[in-house]
Amino acid sequence: MNERYTWVFDPPKKKVPDNTKRSVKERCDRFLDSTLRQKFINEQDATIRNMKVVALYTKWKGNFFYFKAKFESNHPDAISPFIEEGFARLEYVDEERFNLSYFRHTGKWWEVHGGLTLDECLDIISGHQLFQP
Repeated sequence: MNERYTWVFDPPKKKVPDNTKRSVKERCDRFLDSTLRQKFINEQDATIRNMKVVALYTKWKGNFFYFKAKFESNHPDAISPFIEEGFARLEYVDEERFNLSYFRHTGKWWEVHGGLTLDECLDIISGHQLFQP
């Protein structure tokens, strides 16, 4: 068997400090309340995909901070009446710096910005169509 391997430097990820987790969650939850919920949660009929957003929330998992949406389906053949899916992800890089990704139709996260502050990330999420639930 003649396989070739290449060694690359892969430094360990920095652990997110607890106070950073707490402050980021608080700021992002306020952002959800003030900006995104007004845009995407309403009592109107379901969208073209037979889905409507019924809840928005945030969640830490390791070094990643997710913006997630819960959708309700009114389609008669739906397997489940609710679906939960992420629509934006912040990766903790260093103090006050994050990489910003969106969830593609392929089921993969795609990083579009690196090394941003939290305020820059929230501005992009509120104004760019890629980051809509």
